[in-house]
Amino acid sequence: MPAKLKSIAVLIDADNASAKNIGYILQEIESIGHITCKKIYGDWGNAHIQSWQEALLKYAIDPMQHFAYVKGKNATDIGMVIEAMDLLYSNNYDGFCLISSDSDFTSLALRIRKNHAKVFGFGKRNTVSAFSQACDKFFYVEDLLTAKNDSIKVTPAPNKNSVPASNIAQERWTTKQLHTQNHLIGVINKLINENSNAKDGWLDISYLAREINSNYNNIKLDKYGYRKFSDLITALRLYDMRRENSTVLIKIKNKKTTSPSVKANSKSTSNSQIDDNAIHQKQMSETTSNLFAAAPIIVKITTAPTIDAVLFRVDATAKVRGDEDMIFYGQTHSEDGAVELDQQLEAEKSISEFSCDLNLQPANIEQLNFALSSELENLATDSLQTPIQLSILDKQQNALLFSGEFDIKDKSGQSLILFTLNRAGKQWQFTPKHQNIDGDLRYLCEKYGIEISDD
Repeated sequence: MPAKLKSIAVLIDADNASAKNIGYILQEIESIGHITCKKIYGDWGNAHIQSWQEALLKYAIDPMQHFAYVKGKNATDIGMVIEAMDLLYSNNYDGFCLISSDSDFTSLALRIRKNHAKVFGFGKRNTVSAFSQACDKFFYVEDLLTAKNDSIKVTPAPNKNSVPASNIAQERWTTKQLHTQNHLIGVINKLINENSNAKDGWLDISYLAREINSNYNNIKLDKYGYRKFSDLITALRLYDMRRENSTVLIKIKNKKTTSPSVKANSKSTSNSQIDDNAIHQKQMSETTSNLFAAAPIIVKITTAPTIDAVLFRVDATAKVRGDEDMIFYGQTHSEDGAVELDQQLEAEKSISEFSCDLNLQPANIEQLNFALSSELENLATDSLQTPIQLSILDKQQNALLFSGEFDIKDKSGQSLILFTLNRAGKQWQFTPKHQNIDGDLRYLCEKYGIEISDD
């Protein structure tokens, strides 16, 4: 067995590592040698890294503040590299552990090894191979979690609708992985289709969870990394979801065989440009001048499969009244019936269609804010990514109000405000935004005043 290292410096990139996994990572590092330095780097004013607060106290990790003086510049990475070099030149460390999935640390790993110190990387499987190969050894977080989860003895949960957090795999299965579970999906569909209490196909999700826990012992939430049944249903993205007071109802999505026909307005113009050439507007009705009548419309957004489309209904204070005003794959119907989302997830693209009745929007809603959020480090990372396709259709007149492309190849954030519809008297003003957001869907929710639990 190789001799353990005498002094290891653990350096964590808060923007590209998860607080949920740090306990397992530190356990693995302790098997390599003695940890004498634990530091984490980030701009601690950003909401999307606040989940690290508890871990900092629990594992005695020193937070290092790095302000983003210029938007779009990664001050965190630069600060971490500078400090790593200071620690290297101190000659007090014979090992460095770089916890990040960011390939920008490739050169740092190579430079440390040049000084005959060991380098160990910890990141996700989507880490660029150049970084993993630059380390003496690279540990994939998913493998650590799988090994840990296999050693846990699962015991029956007292609450049939959830399982203890200690028994759950830290890494949740992705939508693509869940779609391989034919037995799970078949059981859920069978219970919905055969239940006499389902009204128009809508069934209480609590009833569904009880039935599965009572009669299907081979289906376990902890296998998939979920504690709540509702979170598993959300991740599957095969079901419409809506709330009635405190009750959550789900329904099997109707798969569309054909797209609705679109009849272009005869007075439309083409090849105009908006928003500093970021948006190429192909068609826009001359009679509306970017103003839409208060009528039912369909907003269709086509993206790469790793990007989600989200609608926030915002009041005059630029906040969302509650989670009923957030429409996405986890809540596909607004409680008032004014918005419905149909999302089709395919191998190479995701198609989101928001059916919005502008007549029915609550009086205190001033803006409909359409956003995109990526599961990856940034919107443009996916190799399948092409320009975002957007169309807006007047449902009653069957007229195309807008059709265009949004190019995001130069975007570095995880999220993007795509466009807004702002109330303007009895009409709605269409305003392209193309505004980059350095945070994920959770960060967007916090931005609009929605609290999301870590469950």
